[in-house]
Amino acid sequence: MVRLLAACVAVLATACFEDRYRCESDTDCNLGPAARCELDGFCTVHDPTCETERRYSEHSAEQANQCFEARTAIANPCAGGQPAALPEGCAQDVCDALPACCEIGWSDACAQQAQLRCAIRCDTRIAVTASRGVNLEHWELVWTGTAWTATQRLDLETLIAWVGPAPGQVEPRLAGFADGQTVLVVGEQRIPAVASHDYQSITSVDLDRDGRDRLAVAYVEGTQFVQVIDLETGEIREIATGVAARLTWGDTNRDGFPDGIAGRNATYTLLDNRDTDPHVRSLEATTSSNFGGGATPGSPQLRNLEWIDLTGDGRLDLVAFGSQIRVHADEGALRDVPLIAIDCDPLISNCQMPATLGTSFAGAAVPSLSAPALVVAMFTDPMKMLDRKLFEITVTAGPPPTFVAVPIVDTCPTCPEIVAVIARDLDGDRELDIIGLDSELRIYTALTSLGGGLVTDPFPGSGPFTNVFTSVTGAPIP
Repeated sequence: MVRLLAACVAVLATACFEDRYRCESDTDCNLGPAARCELDGFCTVHDPTCETERRYSEHSAEQANQCFEARTAIANPCAGGQPAALPEGCAQDVCDALPACCEIGWSDACAQQAQLRCAIRCDTRIAVTASRGVNLEHWELVWTGTAWTATQRLDLETLIAWVGPAPGQVEPRLAGFADGQTVLVVGEQRIPAVASHDYQSITSVDLDRDGRDRLAVAYVEGTQFVQVIDLETGEIREIATGVAARLTWGDTNRDGFPDGIAGRNATYTLLDNRDTDPHVRSLEATTSSNFGGGATPGSPQLRNLEWIDLTGDGRLDLVAFGSQIRVHADEGALRDVPLIAIDCDPLISNCQMPATLGTSFAGAAVPSLSAPALVVAMFTDPMKMLDRKLFEITVTAGPPPTFVAVPIVDTCPTCPEIVAVIARDLDGDRELDIIGLDSELRIYTALTSLGGGLVTDPFPGSGPFTNVFTSVTGAPIP
């Protein structure tokens, strides 16, 4: 219940008290249907004039009638999937370059910027889900400082992914399913799941901008849904989205709340974070875009979705990799029409190739202190694409928009195609290094300190795999 805290009653019946109410749940806040109990124990009400659209009620001590701010001190700047950061220390440097990290949420794009701008060194951990038909494997990769170690996760099913640390904690959490997909495992926590759901994504996101520990789990059962799960209370919010694959979070409509994007087949859809009655945040599938060009046989039409400030305006731009490379970089809300669409070999914009000659792309966003870029692996041969090529692409917004592609030396151009690309600083030189995984799950590492040449590590996977999903995180190295 709501409690009025009395400080003291003085001699001769002269009373003094602190003017504050404390709450334990939303029902304690008897202030209308939009009232909410915040983590600090004070009530807020809806107010669209505040950045978070919440304002503290009266009797909230020194915060009474002030706009509610849901920013947190980032204990681990190396991991995405966290609430918006307090602009202090390392986070201040990151947010000066990418304001969304202090306004929307601490995403993988923020973790990359921290490796570029802060006096920290992060370890690197990659969760791998690889599939070919019914053949499914899960691996946990860890960079030791000089090489990779690989551990097969036989205890987890369906898919695995790294999510952000629990509030106030440093260690990221590995999430996946167990016990015939009846349990969702998040670190040490176990949450009931539904065996009949086709789960396709696990992420952590502060959807409501309230600082609570929440997951967004996307699945298919008839249609596509996103479940928003409060890891403290177990409360589940179910949202029909129409897309579920490769769910990730950025800022599509520039309104101060994290927006989602996910795909289905050749379509990816922007999921705007909207205020719905009675002022509960939800996701609305407002804008969809489709990969054009020819589809490469045996390859998924959507491989991954990345966020990066490519145009240098401080906003997050969206890059989709799959049957094309599609860059969305609008000044206002992102649109369905890409700034650039690349879909041919050689790399040119907006060409149409026969389906049997379609080009497929995997890639990573690679921010830097000078010229942000994309690193792209491409392949075209319909018989397992053994003519792979690697490029670094820089984009100019224009007008007219242009791009420049520079080949990267590949020590094995006839090896299996690289199907996943990741950018993280492995050697602590404040430049992002490139990690690639091929369809046999061999690892390729290009350290900038060694000139960027690819080094191959053996891997005990049992490929070839047609679809490889990766999730990356890290923690500061003492």
